[in-house]
Amino acid sequence: MTLVLKPAPILHLSVDIGALAAMPPRQIQTMVREATAIWEPYGVALDWVRPGGQVLGLPAGHDVLTIIRDNAPGQPATPTFGNLPLGVVWFLEGRDTPENTVTLSIDAINRTVDDAQWANRRVADWPPGVREELLGRALGRVVAHEIGHYLLVWRAHTPDGLMRAAFHGEVLIQPGRRAFELSDRLVPRLRTRLAQLSTPGSTVAGIR
Repeated sequence: MTLVLKPAPILHLSVDIGALAAMPPRQIQTMVREATAIWEPYGVALDWVRPGGQVLGLPAGHDVLTIIRDNAPGQPATPTFGNLPLGVVWFLEGRDTPENTVTLSIDAINRTVDDAQWANRRVADWPPGVREELLGRALGRVVAHEIGHYLLVWRAHTPDGLMRAAFHGEVLIQPGRRAFELSDRLVPRLRTRLAQLSTPGSTVAGIR
């Protein structure tokens, strides 16, 4: 038997999902699993904070990113489907500094996924268990995208990969994650940011 050891993460980021407590547990579990798996290869460990402050995983590092639902004010950097924003990370006015809040447009994500085709049927027509799993997968990928804006301290988008500007519903629910890898041009930027954040006392808001 071959023992494969995962490299130690470079950065721990706490993600507070207490505001999503009313969502079905299966969606939450799948969302957590998906976003964690997307960022793990890049040395980022996501430590999920549930209602009551319970941290799932190792103790968090310097930053806590809070996930909330719709209707936050500000200027978005967001993936879309058509004209529907799926998620938003807010940047301070006049600065390239992200706030530590991500807003998910749950209704837009639900509509995007429900209209997508899964095994030649609309997701909305599948039994609830299948639909919740696929919705959770899409949520995790939208969350991972917004975490990218936050960690990279970057408003823009790439033509492909995790940081593309728009995702079709079928892409959000497909089994493979290749479409959600960082594009090559962003990997050096991420390495620089992680090196800065690994310094004791550093925070995302402190990066210039």
